[in-house]
Amino acid sequence: MEDANEAKILKYEERLRKAMLRSDVSALDQLLAPELIFTNHLGQV
Repeated sequence: MEDANEAKILKYEERLRKAMLRSDVSALDQLLAPELIFTNHLGQV
């Protein structure tokens, strides 16, 4: 079961990476929760 969950997570991580690289706003809307907060490497929110 753990391998199946890991495979699902890796699949969604790859979808997220591709959506970010392509600036695919529609895909990002599906993959990211509205309450998600990003902090970059400079500490900016």
